Amino acid sequence: MKLIVTFPAGSANDAAARIFADSLGKQWGKPVIVEAKPGAEGTIGVGSFVASQDDHALLYTVAGSVTVAPLLIDKLPYDVDRDLEPIAATTAIVLTLAVSNDLSVRSIPELIDVLRSNPGKYAWTSGPTLPRTSLRRS
Repeated sequence: MKLIVTFPAGSANDAAARIFADSLGKQWGKPVIVEAKPGAEGTIGVGSFVASQDDHALLYTVAGSVTVAPLLIDKLPYDVDRDLEPIAATTAIVLTLAVSNDLSVRSIPELIDVLRSNPGKYAWTSGPTLPRTSLRRS
């Protein structure tokens, strides 16, 4: 059995997948090999999984590969509705928002006010599969 992971070896998703694979291997009495297929925020691994048509493989990816990616990427190498069937959620992810102490904000509304009053001044980053949108006034 093979478990395709859509993120690099050593990442948090890879670690979770290896724990999951170990547990499956113990239950089934056969090894479950973890194969990392990182890149393009998970879509390379999902595309590889779908294209392989391997009935001895499982896919281990984040929800963004099937929820956010179809909204952001015009030509995915898979069709979420046709090619994939989610079977289990294995982990819960906690997202953290952090800023430098030099910014002197103590809440999200304060941060939004600072960012809106200084367009283009600050840079930001996020983990994979989070939408890359700019702050807009509602």
